[in-house]
Amino acid sequence: MTTQPVRRCQRSGLTQQQVHCLASIAINGERDPLIPFGVERSLIIRGMLQYGPELTDRGWDALAKTELLSASFRSSLMRCRAND
Repeated sequence: MTTQPVRRCQRSGLTQQQVHCLASIAINGERDPLIPFGVERSLIIRGMLQYGPELTDRGWDALAKTELLSASFRSSLMRCRAND
């Protein structure tokens, strides 16, 4: 069994799963049960996520600049931030 290499954003340094976790919390306000807790924990350690779960300013900034999401999806996520 071969494992896929971890896809990582060059600008934010986030993995695909970390971006998915941040975007899911930004949209739903709760964690995605399909994301392993270790991914969420790594974002807490990096200061991008609070235990709530809630994105910190650092987490929003990382979402805004990640290349793993389309520009239109990133802008819709930023509208979620403006509505908070």
